[in-house]
Amino acid sequence: MLILVLVVCRLAVAGAAIAKSASAPVEDDDVLRFHALAHAEGTPWRDFDVEYAPIEAGVILAIGQGSAADTGRAVVVLALVADLATAATLWVGWGRRAAAAYLLLGLPLLSFIYFRLDAIPIALAMVGFVLARRGRTTGGCVMLAASVLTKVWPVVTFPALLLEGRRRTAVWTGAVLAVGAAVWVAVGGIAAPVQVATFRGAHGWSVESLVGTVVWIVTGSDPELSGGAPRVGAIPGPARLILAAGLTFTLSAVWLRARRYPGDPLGAPALAAVAALLVWSPLFSLQYCLWLTPFVAIAATEPTARIGAWLGASAVVSTGIVRVVSAATTATAVEQGVLLFRNLAVVAIVVWWFAVTWRPEPVSGEAGSAQ
Repeated sequence: MLILVLVVCRLAVAGAAIAKSASAPVEDDDVLRFHALAHAEGTPWRDFDVEYAPIEAGVILAIGQGSAADTGRAVVVLALVADLATAATLWVGWGRRAAAAYLLLGLPLLSFIYFRLDAIPIALAMVGFVLARRGRTTGGCVMLAASVLTKVWPVVTFPALLLEGRRRTAVWTGAVLAVGAAVWVAVGGIAAPVQVATFRGAHGWSVESLVGTVVWIVTGSDPELSGGAPRVGAIPGPARLILAAGLTFTLSAVWLRARRYPGDPLGAPALAAVAALLVWSPLFSLQYCLWLTPFVAIAATEPTARIGAWLGASAVVSTGIVRVVSAATTATAVEQGVLLFRNLAVVAIVVWWFAVTWRPEPVSGEAGSAQ
């Protein structure tokens, strides 16, 4: 019954968003950006800068050919379908409790998440993992590679394949990904991945990132729009190297520790890996918190991972609050405070993970229900 209610909530939100697009001008920045890209002349990445990976860019070009309102409606439908597909995949792979947890977690994000495409790589990745676990290597590899070619971040969860002994799947996923990346570079040029990695060469710290929030609070600077996100300050060259090194070290440590964790690799370990990526990133847009939700949902089904799941839920809920606060008030200090809490909750996920796996003996707990 709970799942039915949560699905109906999503259908109602999506329906309201579609109805609004028919009666009011489109104001959402991301939808307007999608529409502008679809109407730009020339080859993406070569003739004009594009901050999206190839599959996401292809989707944008396909759905943005009509009016801005048409683009908005298409985005809502795609996001809804992907969101429900993820819930269904979690039910098939991890059980009803995981699906219900995922749908419940997403409620605070419904005010804006259906105007974004971040649900698509999540659905692709989770379908890929389930197919791989069921021995359907070809389909699993294609889906997993497609998730990375849509939004790069799912790659940080791929070590789960190695922990499960699915080396063949991991190798073939890498091969499919390499072919896809080669085609991308052939079409968009060598600068294409750079445009995505730097978000069109944007400067400064996103005010929603961990460092950016602190810089914003300490300096009191007014954010400036750069690369589609409000930013403050400047990122020195050495800082980028530190961020890259810190991310590499943290991800390596997360997955090395995961070898002694008896639970599902796509629960707490994957949650910690995605959280680490967000902690070290100079860009942490509000919709990125959706990336945590399937792994929080899986972790919530395991007794030893409940604290991590609660921390993840706190990050998601506070993200929804940030959205409401930013839309309802001009009280900058309140928005900064909630953002800081959200970011510290994500940091706490990583800290918790290392604390719970620091023991010399394996922690006790139940393995994931997916086979």
